[in-house]
Amino acid sequence: MLMETEFYHYLDPPSLALIIPILDYNLKAENTDYKRMSAHILGSIQVLIQDQTDLRQYMDIIVPDMKVALFDSDPNCRNEISKAVGALTKSLGPVYLTEMMKWLESFLEQDTDTVKRSGAAQGYAEILVSFEEAYIDKYLMRLINKIQDGNHIIKEGYLSVFVFMPGCLGDKFEKYFELIFPLIIECFSDEHENVRNVSNKIFEICIKIFARKNTTQLVEPLLDRLFSENWRIRNSSIALIKTLVSSLGAEFSRENSEYFKKELRDKILTYTFILKSDTSGNTQTLANMIWRDYVDNVPKYLSKILVNIYNQLMNLINDEMNEECYNIAIANVGLLATKFSDKFFNELLPIIKENIIKEKNNEYITDASFTIIYVAIT
Repeated sequence: MLMETEFYHYLDPPSLALIIPILDYNLKAENTDYKRMSAHILGSIQVLIQDQTDLRQYMDIIVPDMKVALFDSDPNCRNEISKAVGALTKSLGPVYLTEMMKWLESFLEQDTDTVKRSGAAQGYAEILVSFEEAYIDKYLMRLINKIQDGNHIIKEGYLSVFVFMPGCLGDKFEKYFELIFPLIIECFSDEHENVRNVSNKIFEICIKIFARKNTTQLVEPLLDRLFSENWRIRNSSIALIKTLVSSLGAEFSRENSEYFKKELRDKILTYTFILKSDTSGNTQTLANMIWRDYVDNVPKYLSKILVNIYNQLMNLINDEMNEECYNIAIANVGLLATKFSDKFFNELLPIIKENIIKEKNNEYITDASFTIIYVAIT
């Protein structure tokens, strides 16, 4: 009945005295639909209360049961409870904010089950979103500091908040891309599987929500780490690029796509071709899948991006600190020379010759160029 009730005036204390016990009773019910509906009403009720002190006297009754319901096994129920927690925390002010955040953090920082951690992370995200951006900025730095903590349990807990932040904030989350994405991508290489899984999930969610509006902002951070010295970062980055490209369907191949400019498309496929020589994890398999799906005429397209491939190979060969990618580059030169010998010798060698003459005083360029020639002819 309460779900169907239309309120034409503010709720006074006698009305609250009738409604709150009903809502609290249903929060404790085994039926998740009852919990979800009660949470929905609790999340909306504060706009009908003129004096929030009228609601505060019931917090000792409501809050404990909301905390229990926040860890319900049903994700839809947790979702509604989280929104109610955020709305009520905002209406009740800073004192309740501090208390609730500390309570949620206690679950984010302990080795607990997935459901509790997920409920705490979602409640945390909803509270942040319910307040002004100043609160988000303040707690965001706290989140980042916690994620950079060496403890993998704490790292996983606070990373989980970012699973829900994109959905809660919507377009407002875009302003945090540059701050958050490098941190998330770094977690791809974490030695603990749960941390890696959560960080990958965050980026997948961002792709699902922002792929059409923020294509370049999503792709560029992944491209920047596509030749990381850590194979897990390379592996996750190419997998996520494949997910993003696939999510936009034919747009990637369309000549005048509004999402992929020619330069960006060529850069993705240039890097993809080179990673066909990466044998770590399933990176090679993913690169082959992208190349196969989006390159129809291989010889023709290879001619178009051959200079790009050469320039990137030069960068990798010159990077003395990245032995894995040096080996990938050398293997890729071998691939070019064996599978595409005509292309290599007829088209790439003149480019190498011109570059050696142009950069004859640059020993790194000349050494890398001669390395490419040596690998190709041996």
